[in-house]
Amino acid sequence: MLSALKQGDFNKVYEYVDYQELLENAELDSQNAENQDKEKLLFEKLEWKINKINENGDNATVEIEITNKDFNVIITNYMQKVLKSAFGGENISNEELENYLYELLADDQVQTATNIKTIELTKQEGKWKVTANSDLTSALLPGFEDAVNSLNSITD
Repeated sequence: MLSALKQGDFNKVYEYVDYQELLENAELDSQNAENQDKEKLLFEKLEWKINKINENGDNATVEIEITNKDFNVIITNYMQKVLKSAFGGENISNEELENYLYELLADDQVQTATNIKTIELTKQEGKWKVTANSDLTSALLPGFEDAVNSLNSITD
């Protein structure tokens, strides 16, 4: 799954992931080729090391050390641009803001962050599937949850 993410092969990723928990909470949008090309930027610096595997019947947990772009920095920089344009009287289109976000994601100088997380797997029809939940998201997108929580605290 992680190799497929790094390569941007999202169709292959879907073979390894159980999205049931996410599907109960949100709808997944269908993806077109242009979006998939942009989404590849999310994982191009993805690196990982598996520290420990605990298997118990049809359930397993994997402690994994994951390094990826620091999404706290990316989201913070993006929001600074949004706020500067909003309060500075600039009229920036949604398309321009989206392009700015992708510029941030494509920047080779973006810092990385490493965290250790435990992800869950279940065996379904003889194959292991990674459980897509908030733990997986925070492992794959380090700092993203912190950035969102910071934004929420500002708006509260």
